[in-house]
Amino acid sequence: MGIKGRIGQRNAPTVLNVLYNKTQFWDGRATTLEEQAGLPIVNPIEMGQPSLGAAVAQIAAIPEYRQAFQHVFGRTPNGPDLLRTIASYERTLVSFDSPFDHFIAGDKNAIEASARRGWELFNTRGRCNLCHALSDQKRDATYFTDNDFHNIGIGIIRHNVVALARQAEQLIKSGDTSAIDRAAIQSEMSALGRFLVTKKEPDIASFKTPDLRNVLMTGALLPRRLPGDAVGCDGPLQQGRRLAEPLSRSGHPAARSD
Repeated sequence: MGIKGRIGQRNAPTVLNVLYNKTQFWDGRATTLEEQAGLPIVNPIEMGQPSLGAAVAQIAAIPEYRQAFQHVFGRTPNGPDLLRTIASYERTLVSFDSPFDHFIAGDKNAIEASARRGWELFNTRGRCNLCHALSDQKRDATYFTDNDFHNIGIGIIRHNVVALARQAEQLIKSGDTSAIDRAAIQSEMSALGRFLVTKKEPDIASFKTPDLRNVLMTGALLPRRLPGDAVGCDGPLQQGRRLAEPLSRSGHPAARSD
């Protein structure tokens, strides 16, 4: 939810452990935390500032902030330093001291038997590790993500993604990162996922694998808002497979589902 209660097309990804992300946002449209920090400020749905400069002007009007910027940077508030400040704070949001971490470190009693069974299922029949691990050949208990992008079929039927992709091509060619950000948050082109960044057909409707750490605290796991806003992998993923199957039989170009 953004300024004045406005609702965008996507759920906000967690900022916990973003230090370790290779790319930012669900479609990877930012490569650094500094770049990521600037886009929500000027997005009309999120913070709604007309420009980064306008946000800086408001901050500079507060004596405590002027003093803080002078103390840290030796100068008055400005855009680049504001983004550095936000990104530096985000890099401190690290969580690696859970009962599960103690379990992985060797304390077999740190988690309950049901959780141990779940970890076994996660890495075997559940096939969760196909995406939520750095490698499906090795058990990965760090970030629970492959840092890659996948189309699991969610939302494809509700959108004519081929038509949306044609509509997005001119926007992508412009290279205007703010315009692409607005399309991702405010329009139906949000369903295109990674395609908005790469312009590659195989990336249509592909989104970044989310980190599973702290998932009970960080809200909806899926990037797109769906009825019920399901949290978790199993139900939505199975739904995605059911959605993708008829598309695959029909030859729909967006039917590639991981």
